[in-house]
Amino acid sequence: MILETTAKANEGLCGLCIREKGKEDFDAIVEGWVDDPSTLPGAHGNPEPENFALKLAASQIRGRLYPTEEDKIENFCENFFEAAHTKWSNQGSSSLTAKEKHFLAIETFYGEVLNGGLLQYLANESGSFAQWADESFEAIGIPTYATVIRNVKELFPNGLIPEDSNERWDFVETIDDDKLEAIEEPFWERYHANKNEIRELAFAYLKN
Repeated sequence: MILETTAKANEGLCGLCIREKGKEDFDAIVEGWVDDPSTLPGAHGNPEPENFALKLAASQIRGRLYPTEEDKIENFCENFFEAAHTKWSNQGSSSLTAKEKHFLAIETFYGEVLNGGLLQYLANESGSFAQWADESFEAIGIPTYATVIRNVKELFPNGLIPEDSNERWDFVETIDDDKLEAIEEPFWERYHANKNEIRELAFAYLKN
């Protein structure tokens, strides 16, 4: 049993059914693009859909079917990160190659600092890779970021950022936020001057 107003609004369907129908319609549209790429929005002169979810789905499909150089770099880096992270999760940091350690440190620094600054970077799982981050940025050729990390390390006892999350968090809680914000400033200056630099140099390092 459903309300009469609901039935009228949804052509006789209940709320649950209309949501399921919406998902089926969405999936059918996306599958249609995959089956016939000539209909894909944003390609072959086809206009972008107004619906945000469909627009995002179309963008992802285009990235797979017609990858730009930026897409190729993005896909390669994502796959490398996932493999390295899985290896670290299952076997520990001692199992990682130098490039795997470096890329885990670089990628997590890049994502977390952009999202929530150094405090978020140190507090989240990303902080497990922070001890290697300075040598990682030196390896890809961005000494400015390496200096940022070295200044962070000076805030920790003996300059060592613990890989263990609980041990690290116990000390992160005591760090003055103003100190971290001051340390961050050179990162933001360099980042805003060249936002693609980290990914491009990291990709070149991995492919070398």
